[in-house]
Amino acid sequence: MEALAFAFAAPEAGAGAGDPDGLRGYQRDCVEAVRRELASVRATLAVLFTGAGKTQIGGTLVKHWPGRVLWVAHRDELIRQAATRI
Repeated sequence: MEALAFAFAAPEAGAGAGDPDGLRGYQRDCVEAVRRELASVRATLAVLFTGAGKTQIGGTLVKHWPGRVLWVAHRDELIRQAATRI
């Protein structure tokens, strides 16, 4: 599996206002990179810093995924957070 790398800038105020899913630019880049990877491989992994919006990114991928999705987390709080955002 090939590693994906991204350079992230600090989020700016009002970011994501023009995105159809409300994503910031680096989040949209991540979503598109994951989609590109999944077009040719069965699994991929996105690693982002704390507060980068992993739930938002995952929720966007789930929202546009053609089939069923199993969302797994190690804390009930993270499952509830994802459930309210998806």
